[in-house]
Amino acid sequence: MAVRFCACLLISTLLLSACSAVAPLPQVSGDGMAMDSEDKAGMDMSGGSMLADALEPQTTENGLFTITAISRLDPVVINETHAWTLHIETTDGSPVSEAEITIDGGMPAHNHGFPTAPRVTENLGDGDYLLEGMRFNMGGVWVMTLGITSGDQNDVVTFEFELK
Repeated sequence: MAVRFCACLLISTLLLSACSAVAPLPQVSGDGMAMDSEDKAGMDMSGGSMLADALEPQTTENGLFTITAISRLDPVVINETHAWTLHIETTDGSPVSEAEITIDGGMPAHNHGFPTAPRVTENLGDGDYLLEGMRFNMGGVWVMTLGITSGDQNDVVTFEFELK
């Protein structure tokens, strides 16, 4: 009987020590990919914010349009889905009233896009457009690239900003 008890005790001890020697599970990013320590070092998972009107108006790459992007959430914070108002005008200041707008972006340093699929849902008139579905899942540097098509004119603008 004592031999069985000692054997069970020995087996239990070995099993417990084996379990505690197992390496912790890797942290996973929002896109399901495991992150190494270099990835985690540049991430701010504690949050971040910026003012709604923090982005300066920008002229598109080919100089065809000037774009203003203002969040409807003030301040912009992580993990809250929200909308933006985009204002598009020609370089002479005339509102662009019939534009098609594509949205792309994400965090280049982490090689991932937005955690949502933001899109323009409404033409508000006078060069204003409603961009819905914006969400940021961590603090850090983000980019938002807008493709603008109006008539036979196409151009692109990229906004870079940081939630800190």
